[in-house]
Amino acid sequence: NISQSSPKDKRRVDTKTPELAVIQTFLDSLADSGKSANTIATYRHNLLAFADWIENQRGSFKLPSLQPRNINAYFEYLRTNKRVKPATFNLARGALSAFFKWAIDEKLIDDNPIRKVKKVAVMKGAPKALSEQLMDKLIAASLKTPNKRDGAIVLTLLMTGLRESELVNLLVQDINFTKRILTVYAGKGGKYREIPLPQQVCQILEEYIRAERANVEARYKRPLKRPNLFISRRGPINRRTIIRIVRALGASAGIDCHPHMLRHTYATVILNKTGDLTAVSALLGH
Repeated sequence: NISQSSPKDKRRVDTKTPELAVIQTFLDSLADSGKSANTIATYRHNLLAFADWIENQRGSFKLPSLQPRNINAYFEYLRTNKRVKPATFNLARGALSAFFKWAIDEKLIDDNPIRKVKKVAVMKGAPKALSEQLMDKLIAASLKTPNKRDGAIVLTLLMTGLRESELVNLLVQDINFTKRILTVYAGKGGKYREIPLPQQVCQILEEYIRAERANVEARYKRPLKRPNLFISRRGPINRRTIIRIVRALGASAGIDCHPHMLRHTYATVILNKTGDLTAVSALLGH
């Protein structure tokens, strides 16, 4: 059975027949083009599995005689009989697609029989939340950074669950330091929600507004039209700046993170504390 090789199998294809020799020729071309051994082994496994199935169905594997219906039948077999996962399905499709494109370039076939087989959408898992240990590291890095604005941005995202777009649109007056409440305005019709602010966030925001932000705003030739909370020397910051700040500050703490991960972390912490999914949805503005 020629499909018994695995992706880790580095052996050459058993070319007892000229029909299978073409697969080895293709694999050799991949090696010549600098493809990794693992990539070639994966292609070998998928191509031999396909050739084996074709032999069982048609009696022989003859490349020029393959039709789109044969390819469609094979992938239907993978879906229904083998019950392969989307990622596995897409790997098989990728291997055959590369093989047929090469065969066209080599004038072995005239048309690509796999052209109508579409990739399967792979559902992404839920975004990861930071562990308690990583949260502590990120908080420590945010509190000790000399750039108060960047530290305030990361702590605000982590401890309020705001979206980047909501953070960009925050105004200074949206913070009630006495009650430690942040008011977030979002959507049409004057919709808003109130989010409690931990003491740490209030402290770093007050320090940022009083010193760093005031110094930056004082250098403007023209006053801001709106008193945005987070600003740069060129004016209010944008979403790309927020993403860059979160990644950079996270990297300084040895953490690969992004704003949506901080939002998910906030949701996870609140859910674990309260067990109230409705409350979490309200705080996130869903």
